[in-house]
Amino acid sequence: MRTILIVDADTQTAQGVKEEVTRRGHVATVTHDGAATLRHLDETVPSVVFLAIDQPQVHPEIIVGRLRNNPRYARTRLVLQLGLRTKMDLIMLAALGVSDFFTRGLLDVREIVDRLLM
Repeated sequence: MRTILIVDADTQTAQGVKEEVTRRGHVATVTHDGAATLRHLDETVPSVVFLAIDQPQVHPEIIVGRLRNNPRYARTRLVLQLGLRTKMDLIMLAALGVSDFFTRGLLDVREIVDRLLM
């Protein structure tokens, strides 16, 4: 059983991903802004963090930095949901230690969860 942290300001997407994750027997927690995400990360170490890049209150790079600069999260997979990106953006994401990413709107919830649980 994996623990998945879903970080998405879009409540409909977050709820859909959470339902699919729990239907498959895993534990899912949802936060809707960067500040709540950082508080949650102080309390737990998720197996996977699903991070929609457009988070209010805290810039996503701070969340990514927290995950990648702390050995506590060394085994946590980070999957980003983002808008269209350039080749340079993708190189930067790889350098940050992002496990996987996809573009908003191109996948349905089941495909998202399949990639989260890889």
